[in-house]
Amino acid sequence: MQRHGVAVEKPVRVQATCLRKDDKSVPDEDNVSILLTYENGSTATIGYYAYGDRQLPKEFIEVFCGSMALQMNDFRELVIFKNGKKERQKSANQDKGFKNEFAAFKDSLVSGKPEIPFESLYNSSQVTFAIRESLRTGKSINLPLTPKN
Repeated sequence: MQRHGVAVEKPVRVQATCLRKDDKSVPDEDNVSILLTYENGSTATIGYYAYGDRQLPKEFIEVFCGSMALQMNDFRELVIFKNGKKERQKSANQDKGFKNEFAAFKDSLVSGKPEIPFESLYNSSQVTFAIRESLRTGKSINLPLTPKN
């Protein structure tokens, strides 16, 4: 599958774990580590943590592909590592894509063509439910989910 020039593989397995506090002062779902495995064997790791100092960037993304790596800090700074060089791009504004998202939604309403393919929505929903199930059972969950899993 291709999405905005980025190859997107189909997820096939989910494993999630969380920090549990006996006193329940922090919900279990507020500190979660997730491992996604895709059809081609690639993986993605997602860490969602409520703990930490306010000075730490709230959102941090790293992408590794071939001989290139990217780091995104709070949607304000992008660092590109490629061919032994480091390029830094900074923005004074935090652009999470909301403006473009609303424009794309409006365009889809006008054109009648969905901006996000159904398969992508379906896969995202499956992953979300699998994360919850993995947290509940402590097991890896294979996708797609069926009434048996």
